[in-house]
Amino acid sequence: MLLFFLLTAGLPGQENKGLRTRADELLRENRPAEALPLYISAKEQNPRDPDIYRNLGYVYELLGDYENAVKTYQQGSTVATLNKDIFYNAMGRCLFRLERFGEAESQYDKALDYNPSNYAVYVNRANVRVELREYQKAINDYSSYLSLERTPQQEAEIRRMLGLLQEILEEEKTRIAAEEAKRREEEARQKALLDSVLSSLDDVGEETQSMSAGTEDIEEPDVIIELVE
Repeated sequence: MLLFFLLTAGLPGQENKGLRTRADELLRENRPAEALPLYISAKEQNPRDPDIYRNLGYVYELLGDYENAVKTYQQGSTVATLNKDIFYNAMGRCLFRLERFGEAESQYDKALDYNPSNYAVYVNRANVRVELREYQKAINDYSSYLSLERTPQQEAEIRRMLGLLQEILEEEKTRIAAEEAKRREEEARQKALLDSVLSSLDDVGEETQSMSAGTEDIEEPDVIIELVE
């Protein structure tokens, strides 16, 4: 009986380890649909293991279920004591897929608050900022990535993107300058027109004043009305 108790007492831990191990194997074999229920069971048995949340969230991503991926990564970020930036970066990645760009940017901000040297986050946040038309901020992020990563991936594409963004900003500056010049030109034209009208009104005032001044010297004779008896 004692031997049986010792064996059965070890089963829950062994079962949990077996679920996680098998799920990891299936994930490595690119079989996320089969790994999904195993990770869910492993999470229920060990809800304080951040690695399970990380892998489960990734499985949801592979299956295109980004909503559940975000929820899983969020749960993982609350139990993780280290590498929280990985969870926030993953949430940002999924929110980007959902085209919730503002929320994605916020998650990337949090990731960099925890780990400002995580160069992958800079690229991801730059991509979001391109979608948000925050071109100068995107340029800054792409540049940060290139300066942090010694062997940057897709370096040619990133440098091409930087060139395109710089062109957009220059064109925007030119457009704004042209619009400002046009606005000032229109203001000057309107002011000249108003000054011309005001000048004419002043001339009319002067003429009226002159006419009034000319009649001041004219004395009208006293009119005597004789009463007829």
